[in-house]
Amino acid sequence: MMTGCDDFLEERPFKSEAVVPKTVEDMELILAGAYRADEMTHYLLFSSDDVKPNVDLYKGLTSLYPIQDIHATLWEREVSAKNYQDYFWVYRYQNVFGSNMVLSILPGSVATEAEKQRLKSQACFKRAYNNFLLVNLYALPYSSANLQEAGIPLKKSTSFDEAVERATIEETYQLIEEDITEALKLDVALTDAIGFNSPNRVTTPAVYAFAARFYLAKHDYKNAQLYAEKALDEYGVDKIKDLNNFGYSLNSPEPRSITINGQEVNYELNYPASYQNYDPSFWTESYFDATVEADNNNWRFPSQELMATYDLDGSKATDLRWKYFFVEHYSYITGSTYDYPAYMFDTYMTHSGTNVPEMLLIKAECQARLGQWQDGLSTANILRAKRIDPAGVIDLSASSQDEAIKKILEERRREMPITMRWYDLRRYNNNDYAGDDVVVTKTFFPYTDLDIQGNEPLKTYTLEKNDRRYAAPIPNSEIISSNGVIEQNTY
Repeated sequence: MMTGCDDFLEERPFKSEAVVPKTVEDMELILAGAYRADEMTHYLLFSSDDVKPNVDLYKGLTSLYPIQDIHATLWEREVSAKNYQDYFWVYRYQNVFGSNMVLSILPGSVATEAEKQRLKSQACFKRAYNNFLLVNLYALPYSSANLQEAGIPLKKSTSFDEAVERATIEETYQLIEEDITEALKLDVALTDAIGFNSPNRVTTPAVYAFAARFYLAKHDYKNAQLYAEKALDEYGVDKIKDLNNFGYSLNSPEPRSITINGQEVNYELNYPASYQNYDPSFWTESYFDATVEADNNNWRFPSQELMATYDLDGSKATDLRWKYFFVEHYSYITGSTYDYPAYMFDTYMTHSGTNVPEMLLIKAECQARLGQWQDGLSTANILRAKRIDPAGVIDLSASSQDEAIKKILEERRREMPITMRWYDLRRYNNNDYAGDDVVVTKTFFPYTDLDIQGNEPLKTYTLEKNDRRYAAPIPNSEIISSNGVIEQNTY
């Protein structure tokens, strides 16, 4: 058998035998099989106030924080751009290339007009989705003041000769909106044969949900609410996982022990059921699945401020998100002698794609911002009924529009911690409402290009609301390979 394999592998392919994609199946494979769904980036994981470097955790295990993580969490930009490979940029543009390939193949493809329209809509969705991620990391936040600031290179073809200079933020958002408009022509249910009952595929409710997220980032609350409602009409509240009927996985609780100062400390790790085998068909809440991955555990350790939000309207004793997704004593298994919990929805990642709870929260926020704040609270309370033990305070209440907005944004933070918070900080600080502004501060040791200066006095680091460091640095390798045509952000 092995001899046969050798004979086969030693056959040299001819260029004339190369397969040129032209069928529906070919293009579906380009959009699905070769598509990178992960959104891995240290900037997204560490930059917000949901994750902060913890002095006591560091003292308990000085090797816990790689210097790359510290540079990201404290908004260092020059060293990060030069020293670290940023795959987020590379993978997003790989996905854009795949979409452009399908769009270039479509005119001469073997497909019906209906199939061509479906594939065009799906390709435009994925190009829009990836461009949205890029502009919301490497450019300044969307605002009227920033429209003429540098956005991202807009790739519309598969040609390597296409210009790579950065378009403006305004031009970038215009292309994204044009692609969303094309994607909205799609007519594919999440649960039908073409959708494969999978949030990894582009479906009509997935397009609606992304449109809601897009218009929210533009502070267009009317359209954001409109598309959130459309998404919910297509695939809605009945799909939300009721945490009152959630349950632990079979191998929890897991007994462990650690020796601290010569004393054995016994503890238990209670992992949520979703930790061992995340399965979208089990979870049911997703419109379009995407993940944020990290090669270490540091992002799992939430800030004290994030954890405190679970005690504001529903105490930790009755907020089931705290019960199931924050694993007490997790720091011990990293080797730290300091006891600290971790956020553990999934084994190696946290999820950042659009889902039903996000649409409810977008609808609630838009209602509140547009003056219908009592309705906004009622919408948020639909979600809380699935997240709070009946023994706790389920319904949010407020006596004014400002208080209602505050309560709804707190609920959003509890429901979508860490991966969505950086995007939220960008838009909160760049709309016309001062009540949601956030100045982020973090306290940690000084650092150099190479290490943490753990013996020096602590220092407070601040990110002001209009700080240009809200734009992550473009990888220096990309600037070099473009011969300087791509310009770095200025800080």
